[in-house]
Amino acid sequence: MTEWSLVGRDTELRRIGSAVGRGRGVLLDGGPGVGKSRLLRAALRRAAEDGAEVRWLSGAGRGEEETSALLADWADGYVGESLGIPAHFLDAAYPGGRFVLGLDDAHLLAAAPAARLRGLVTDGRVTLVAATEAGAHAADGISRLWVERSVERLEIGAFDRSAMAEAVHHRLGGHVVAATLEGLWRLTLGNPLLVTEVVDSAVAAGRLRREDGVWHCTGPDLPPSRRLTDLVKLRLGPLAPDERELVEMIALAEPLDAGLPVVAGLARAAESLNRRGVVVAERGGSRLRLRLAFPLYAPVVAAALPELT
Repeated sequence: MTEWSLVGRDTELRRIGSAVGRGRGVLLDGGPGVGKSRLLRAALRRAAEDGAEVRWLSGAGRGEEETSALLADWADGYVGESLGIPAHFLDAAYPGGRFVLGLDDAHLLAAAPAARLRGLVTDGRVTLVAATEAGAHAADGISRLWVERSVERLEIGAFDRSAMAEAVHHRLGGHVVAATLEGLWRLTLGNPLLVTEVVDSAVAAGRLRREDGVWHCTGPDLPPSRRLTDLVKLRLGPLAPDERELVEMIALAEPLDAGLPVVAGLARAAESLNRRGVVVAERGGSRLRLRLAFPLYAPVVAAALPELT
């Protein structure tokens, strides 16, 4: 099999490249697992190939204080509030916009360096390509960049069915039957990270195999892999007891009618989980039903429950 490649994102890459080429920054905004970081890295590689000076910083796995401290550690030999920007790029005689700063998890940036960065971008000394988590609170300096139109804002969503099929075909190196692709879509709703993990897990377990040059799923469903289970746990995040009870209830019986007395008693947990994107609500006529954000979550959660539960 080939490695997972960045496919199905040609439109986004063109838009990023066009903006950077004009000296304008781009703010990539999207939910977990949609591939913002991969797009960001690909855009920086293209900018470097076009002759721009490029720096990369990621706040992944770091809190606000640690991210800001990391910026401060870059002070040696650089200026621009320790943003790792060579001094000559801030010289008034140097053409603006040829320094491209890639900032992943920009919502983790603290207020002071975010304000300094905003000034550099607004002055045209730095072209910023940044990624933020949809719905996350970002420092004022980051939010103002796109509100004031100093950078373009590009929403990064999940794959549509066509782009997902392209990514899976490229990964497996052969034709995949339509029924298998449809099953993969139903589990992941096109989320690139979940697609990646489900496919790799199914291949490793022998559930997804190639026969006569065609890939298809065979045999009964297998228990979720350890890696897939851990990924879903990370996506669910820490759960309070009432939240865990509701998640497990939905996993066993979704869509779950929100009007059931046992569910109504967990209303605060439902609101909290909905706000965090773990649970989604859908209305059918006068009824409100609850589902987990991705169908894949249900079998993973259910597989970890005791048999009597």
